[in-house]
Amino acid sequence: MKKYYFAFICMLFSFVSNSQSIEIFDRNTDSNGCLTSYKIRVDITNYNTDNSLYLIVSDNPHIPLDFTNGIATVNISNVTSNVGITLIENQVLLILFPMIIPTPIGVLTEYKCPNDYDQDGVINSQDECPNEAGNTSSGCPDSDGDGTLDKDDECPSIPGSLSAFGCPDSDGDTIPDHRDVCPHDPINNCFSTITPDPNDPDKIKVLQPHESRSASTTYIFSLYDINGNLLLKRTIASEEEERLIKSSLKKGQIYIVKTSNNKPSYKFTR
Repeated sequence: MKKYYFAFICMLFSFVSNSQSIEIFDRNTDSNGCLTSYKIRVDITNYNTDNSLYLIVSDNPHIPLDFTNGIATVNISNVTSNVGITLIENQVLLILFPMIIPTPIGVLTEYKCPNDYDQDGVINSQDECPNEAGNTSSGCPDSDGDGTLDKDDECPSIPGSLSAFGCPDSDGDTIPDHRDVCPHDPINNCFSTITPDPNDPDKIKVLQPHESRSASTTYIFSLYDINGNLLLKRTIASEEEERLIKSSLKKGQIYIVKTSNNKPSYKFTR
């Protein structure tokens, strides 16, 4: 048993003390500077091993190597993706019985298009999403084609309004329909009161009005961004309605609230 452990230790020492190299040469590129074909040189002249070696190149899981004087060359054509090259050694582990362990001993990566990592036609210096292929002039994806980039779109697969975070907004009040208690009424007069649902304390229940609200019980709720730009102006009847509106806003932004009921204006962050 001791000799097996000794052999294992010697194998590990050989692995860390030997050296090998991988390099790409004879690159061919298209008019955009994107790689179309290349050659790989593997040099193991200073790497002492009797184990078999092979390459994993991008989507090709096994490319055998034929060494002459410690040098092997492989031709790669029709490059369709970024380059990822891994040199694998089938190392033999001896404990109770011989086991072949495929072990990476060298890695080399390279972009297919050094000036356009995601290959979407927008060069890296102008691409807001350089590692994610896009379909817009910014280089970012807009899956539903509504003008709101996916990274900013709360409804990336449903076309919507730019002012409603990329979601449908039927009444044009900048609150997406799926978070708007009155999706077809921009001044929020589709209900008279809001109360907790007794069957679910965490759920808000909207009660439809039986009669118009009295003007004396309502006030104007105005919402601004941090720069003072008006985002929303509604007639509401309670602080509960204020809370419901604020809960529908985009998180992580600072807003300013002003009302017509003599309350001082204030800032808050959703």
